[in-house]
Amino acid sequence: MSNGRISRSRQAVCDEFYTPYDMVARGVEPYRDRFAGRHVLLNTNDGDWSAFWQYMVDHYHELGLASLTSLEYSNEHATLFAGPADHGRIHRYDGIRHSVEDVSDSGGYASPSGLAELARADMVVSNPPFSRLGEYLPLLDKADVLFLVVGNLNALCYTDVFPLFQQGRVMPVDHNGQAANWFILPFEPEHATMRRRDGMGRPMARVSRTAWLTNLRTKPVMFKPDHLYNPNVNRTYDGMTVVDCPSRNLIPCDYEGRIGAPASVLSRWPQGWRPIGVLGQGPGMVRPCIDGREQFRRLLLERGSWRPGLHTK
Repeated sequence: MSNGRISRSRQAVCDEFYTPYDMVARGVEPYRDRFAGRHVLLNTNDGDWSAFWQYMVDHYHELGLASLTSLEYSNEHATLFAGPADHGRIHRYDGIRHSVEDVSDSGGYASPSGLAELARADMVVSNPPFSRLGEYLPLLDKADVLFLVVGNLNALCYTDVFPLFQQGRVMPVDHNGQAANWFILPFEPEHATMRRRDGMGRPMARVSRTAWLTNLRTKPVMFKPDHLYNPNVNRTYDGMTVVDCPSRNLIPCDYEGRIGAPASVLSRWPQGWRPIGVLGQGPGMVRPCIDGREQFRRLLLERGSWRPGLHTK
């Protein structure tokens, strides 16, 4: 492969973190009984090499799958650098045979072949590029399939994803309060924090604020705030009747107005509060300020009953 193609390949995967086999096992375990009879699709460049494919093939009969389909993506398809073999592929497994077929497009989840496979599936399991979650999760919701995907918790605040979270149609899965996970890196990193290697010597990085996101029925993790409102701590935003909560532990239990809560509430939700919006979301949106200084993105909450995951399947 030429240096130019290597560079483009690096750029294409810089947003990708490959999921270890044991993480797939932990993610599937709480929902093992939901896989029976399902046509499962792996649609984010899993081919026949990802841990998702390996796990599903290893446990195909235990899970009772009806079929397993995996898309293999070609990032060179339809570019000036494309060669005869630069096209997507579809891998299929029926519990006995593994077959592969070429497609005329890239094999991506939003390609014609990817959308056709999504229409045939009734469950999707995947680890999409985190930067694409804003379009990927609404696509799955619109397709009306069950899904269990790895993602960044911040994606629940994205413009097209937040309404799904607000309506309980996508929720994070709790794994003992763990909000960071180790992922395999596709290339040797030049700079990485908390780095280690897996049993095969591949580089890994710990990625914070990651979790499984699903529309399968899941038990929400909630806590009861016990902080007493303090105007010196819970400052009021400039030009707004909303008070700031600098951390999850500083959500007041005795305040009846609206609050701006940090994104950490996505993994542990405060009882007695419901989400109504996101402050500082995207260009042109109102950014919360205190004494003229912009604050981090905040979820806008108000008093009221809300049961996370109520409308999951």
